[in-house]
Amino acid sequence: VYFTEPCHGKGEPDGIFGNYSTGIQRNMPKDGIQSISSLASQLRSLTQHVAVYYNDPSREHEIIIFDYYSDFLEIDQFKKYLNFIAIDDYIYGRPLTGISDARQAEFSMKCGTRSNKATPKRSTVRIVDD
Repeated sequence: VYFTEPCHGKGEPDGIFGNYSTGIQRNMPKDGIQSISSLASQLRSLTQHVAVYYNDPSREHEIIIFDYYSDFLEIDQFKKYLNFIAIDDYIYGRPLTGISDARQAEFSMKCGTRSNKATPKRSTVRIVDD
């Protein structure tokens, strides 16, 4: 959590993360936070307290620990093609314009699982549907 001032950024997520950061700094356990699961636990507790304090359940946010693995799909010469269609166990790629040697191509699906090197970013700020 990089924000230390409430509403430090320009949007609602920045203010929420600023409040989380301040709340964790003020209520740091004696042993500190030693793992991602203990950080998630502290954030869950903090978000529940905020929701109760304001008597507003929409202020409680889901704290997610991202998976360490992700599924992937390999497509040969991916950059030559504009769009893809999956039918059965094959991917059909249609070429970008201006690439004369690329025609519609058929690829067998090559998929697998690998560990994530970077943490994806995801906002858990409530979304209000009009």
